Amino acid sequence: MQETGIAQGTGVSGNIGPIPNMQAAIQRVFNESLGVKGEEKFQFHIYPNPIANQFTIMSSDLISTDAVIEIYTSLGQLVYTSNLPIDKIIDASQLSSGLYFVKVSEMGKSFIQKIIKN
Repeated sequence: MQETGIAQGTGVSGNIGPIPNMQAAIQRVFNESLGVKGEEKFQFHIYPNPIANQFTIMSSDLISTDAVIEIYTSLGQLVYTSNLPIDKIIDASQLSSGLYFVKVSEMGKSFIQKIIKN
């Protein structure tokens, strides 16, 4: 985390440690645990976003029903996993309100999108 922070204090009062840059810290967690290499990505879109009880996945890339959908909390906890349904509609009614990350993986390619559950 020190790479993502800015030191506090002055030379006189001493350095009491870094203030974390949360956006950089979260991005680093994703890159290390959920992320994939750039050449292995494809893109998709989620609508509506924010979501209520379900959302649809759309992509210009072909996504088959062999694709795996994973939903992670903002803390990186896996809370949902399934193959992509034929209608590409995901039931999210069991999720609590909050920020989530949807990861779609297929044939060694994957991509992550943020969603907000109302």
